[in-house]
Amino acid sequence: MPQIEAPLLCLVATEDRVIPVTRSRALFEAWRGAKIWHEVPRSDHDGIAGEPGYWRSIADFLNALRRGTHTPLL
Repeated sequence: MPQIEAPLLCLVATEDRVIPVTRSRALFEAWRGAKIWHEVPRSDHDGIAGEPGYWRSIADFLNALRRGTHTPLL
């Protein structure tokens, strides 16, 4: 992973019991490329895709990459 510098969108289900937030945070902190951290409140591992904030974050991330205006938010 230290060699990977691609942009990362880290979508985190705040109530995930499969991948704890601390594990997601460790991956995020180790990532060398531009990165965005977005927590989806009141969501779990299997239900995160049903939350509007999930899809909005993906669309915003991809649109920013397409425009070349991707700014990392730490």
